[in-house]
Amino acid sequence: MTSRHDTVTVADVERWLALYRKVWEEADDVGVLALFTPDAPYIEMPFQEPFRGHAGIAAYWRRQVVEGQRDIVFDARLVAREGRVAVAHWTASVRDAATGGHLAMDGMLRMTFTPGGPPLLCCLFEEWWHVVATDGPRPRPA
Repeated sequence: MTSRHDTVTVADVERWLALYRKVWEEADDVGVLALFTPDAPYIEMPFQEPFRGHAGIAAYWRRQVVEGQRDIVFDARLVAREGRVAVAHWTASVRDAATGGHLAMDGMLRMTFTPGGPPLLCCLFEEWWHVVATDGPRPRPA
């Protein structure tokens, strides 16, 4: 039997995704840390080493988001959840800080959350995504 401490609700995950959206759109490399356990692995791509813990996540976000992206628009939709694991589909539109070009991103997230809470903290973050150059910003998906 699964107890409340062994599962996350749809509302829990949607709140977490809304906070993730906020910190990404605000390019907040400090605020993002409040969403993760201090030792969480953040796996950006399946075949590369994860960014580990708050120091690794902050360094990745500083380089990738704070220094690399402008005019960020992000959206995510919960696809599935079971126990403490949730899967979401996400899209983003950003302007590359170095080139000024627009990029569209589409990806999936698998998040494993700690038992208990609040706050709901991610203890394992895995994503798969693709990016393409576009001729301008893309609207949020319906």
